[in-house]
Amino acid sequence: MSDYPLVLVPAYGRKYNTVQDAVQDYLAGKDFKLLHTGQYCSCRDFQNIKVSLYFGNGLYEPITARDWEG
Repeated sequence: MSDYPLVLVPAYGRKYNTVQDAVQDYLAGKDFKLLHTGQYCSCRDFQNIKVSLYFGNGLYEPITARDWEG
């Protein structure tokens, strides 16, 4: 499990094979869901908060929208 309490999973059945694809969509403002509540959200909701993106096979990527430079 992630070290960060906010874990986001892709919304609407999207799946990612690479962290780059997941981060690109997150930074583009696409919807994700909070893992534990199912509430929809996007990077606009967490601009300065570190979250973890679930991107496949149980892997997580810690990210903040303001500091990721790909």
